[in-house]
Amino acid sequence: MNHIPLYLIKSIKITGIVLLLAVLAQSCTTPISIINKKPAKFDGKKVSVSGKVISSLRLVDIMCFTIKDRTGKICVVTKNFLPIQGGYIFVSGIVDRYYQYEGRNLMVIKEKKIKGRKIKSWKKTKSKL
Repeated sequence: MNHIPLYLIKSIKITGIVLLLAVLAQSCTTPISIINKKPAKFDGKKVSVSGKVISSLRLVDIMCFTIKDRTGKICVVTKNFLPIQGGYIFVSGIVDRYYQYEGRNLMVIKEKKIKGRKIKSWKKTKSKL
């Protein structure tokens, strides 16, 4: 009878749990392309998106950043701090397809609370005190 080593069984279990958590995290987010293709369906609705921060902009009256996933990109208007460009992030907010800025209509996600944002690539570091 062949026995599977205990360390291999534990490794398989941990890998399975990690994969399950990754699938669950992705299922909680809306692909950006769906928001861009059907903006009327999402206008005024709360959505969660995740992806890479590709740009950020801080002006006197507005702070925003652009997030890109595998399907597209969208602008996020925020009153919170701006995320680091190149970082991966999870954001929740309300879709506004008629956001007015300098006479233009823009489709954006308006982020309300910092609680809805999670930085995916954050790593705990040791303090050198």
